[in-house]
Order: sequence, then C-alpha cells, then structure tokens
Amino acid sequence: MNRYIEGVPDQTSNTFETTQKTEDAREIVQNTTFAEARKTLEETGNLEEQVQYIKKHYKEVLSGAEFMTEKDWECFTFIHLYSEELATHSIETYQLVRTKIENITFKGETISEIIKKEGASLDEFYRACLLHDIGKTAIPESVLNYTFGPGDWHALFWIACKDSMKKWVQQNLGSGDDANLEEFSIFKTIHDYQENPVVNIPVKSYLPRSELEKLEKRGIATDFTLRQILELHEKASEEILKEEELFTEASIAGQHHNYANEEYRFPISSKVLGINADLADLLRLADEEQALLSERPYKEAFTHVAAYDILTRDAEKGAISKELTALWIHHELERGLKAESVEDEKKLVSVRAFAQKYLLQ
Repeated sequence: MNRYIEGVPDQTSNTFETTQKTEDAREIVQNTTFAEARKTLEETGNLEEQVQYIKKHYKEVLSGAEFMTEKDWECFTFIHLYSEELATHSIETYQLVRTKIENITFKGETISEIIKKEGASLDEFYRACLLHDIGKTAIPESVLNYTFGPGDWHALFWIACKDSMKKWVQQNLGSGDDANLEEFSIFKTIHDYQENPVVNIPVKSYLPRSELEKLEKRGIATDFTLRQILELHEKASEEILKEEELFTEASIAGQHHNYANEEYRFPISSKVLGINADLADLLRLADEEQALLSERPYKEAFTHVAAYDILTRDAEKGAISKELTALWIHHELERGLKAESVEDEKKLVSVRAFAQKYLLQ
C-alpha cells in the first residue's frame, strides 16, 4: 500500500460483504460495456442500491473528496464493481497526486495554488484522477487479469519461437552455405520474450476460446497482444467520461499515458515554472508511482527508490516532463527517502543526480 494513503479498505480481508444483487451487478459490469451495464443496472433499479453500498464503504477514505457528485459516485461504483483492486488503485492515485500538488512548492507557492491561479479547476482535475481508469471496464475483466498457470509460460515461449525457427530453417537448411547463428532471429525473439512475454504474442495464441469470444463480442481484435489490449483503456476512459458529460476530465484522463504522443491539452505553469508540462503529466506520475509501489499477481511491489528510479528513466526518454518529475522526486528526497538494499543505494545515487540536474531554481 502507498505510504501516503491511510484508510483505503483492505481488499484481501473480506472488507466488502457481498449480496446476490452485488454479485449480479459485478457480473454485468465485468462482462458488458459501460453503456450496456449502466442501462441494465438502471432498468433493474440495482444501480442506486450499489451506489449507496459503495458510499457506505468508502465514506471515510473519500471524505476529503468534496468535489464528488452523484454522477461521480455512480462512475466510481462501476470501477469498484469491475475490480476492487482497480478501485483501490484509483483512490490511491487521486490521493497521492493531491498530497503531492498541495505540498510541493515552487517560489513560495504550491503547485495546486499555481494551477488555480492559471484558471484550471482542481475539482475537475481531482475527478479525472479518481476516474482515470474507468476505461478498463471496456475490456473483459477476466482477460485483463488473466492468470497464467505454470505451463502457460512454456507454451508462450514456444509460440514466440516457432515461427522464427521455421523461417531460419527455410532460409538456411540445405543452402550450401554455413549457417550464421547470429542471423538466427530466434535469439532476438528470446530476448524480446524475456523482456516481456506478453508484448509480442497475440492473445489468440494462448487465451482460451471463451476469453477470445468475450473480446470478439466487444469488437477487440484477437490479433492484439495483451499490451495492445490494455492500451485501449486510455481512449475508452475518454469516451466514457465524455458520455457522462465530464469533458475536461475526459481530456485529462484520455492522456494519462499518452500512448498516441498527442500535443498537450492542459498545459500548466508555463509562465510561472518555465517548463512544458501538463495536468496529465501529474496524473501519470501518480498513476505510475502507485502502480509500481503496489503488489500485483504478476509482480512484487517495488521499493520507493526503485519506483523513482523508473520514473527518472521514463522522464529521460521524454515520456514525461523532466523538470516536473524532478520536483515530484525532490519532494520525496526532502521527506527522507531511504534505500532499503544495496541495490537501492546505487539507484538512490542516480535518483538524486537526476533531481539535482533538472530541479528548477
């Protein structure tokens, strides 16, 4: 759990008591589109009951979210019904970015004060942070969180390699020339596979037919890799929030990864800070930090130092504002960021050097 956040319900301790109506609602949200799920729950009268259920259980942790309207609670209810883990991530991302911008100062002003001076609405920004991942409801939950068994990785490895092997054999076997193993493209395939086995392999190669049918029903190509399917959620968040007439929030959430490398929509502090940054940059920093610090079925939680090391490398690649990242990390260094291992100590040196290089004076 993120050390900034207290009071988020522990999803591993059966905090939420479920009823049959809740289970029915969860089944609908996880297996239909947002629009279809909303229509069904409204027609059955179950949406209002679920919203009240969610208000009760998240009342304390979201007590500071004064901006929340009835529509916001409805949208958050869909996030919770889709995945309690996603609901926790959404809350922690919102609370982390709020904590940061209300405490990081530049020339005597906090970032939140600078944002307000430039005419942006903090309520709209906070709402975008809380609802930024609502587009994941556009992807079948069982696909997004598909669990690989021990034998699945071996199968994926073979899938990744067999076409490469076949091509090499066709090109070299019986050619009369000595085979050049450096040209054997399987070696690159193995490297790519080891880097991330689900980036290069289409889901149709390994997902069960039942899961592929769920994707086809929603018009999602089974030729996509799991990474490509996951990336669909960003634009889906934008579309859903537009449908809810949350237009500013839609624009911010629609760039919280900026997969399409689009131009900034809500530039901030260009005159005051003298940098090229955007509200979506702040959301991305919080989103990525929270995800890195959280344990997932497919990964352990990173240490704070390791998480900030990754953020600095992303910034160096141009994925996000270097100066804004430096401000974000400097705040943590001032709070006493400490290494938890020898490996952390090496990374902490790099993190400090990054902050010193790009920190605004």
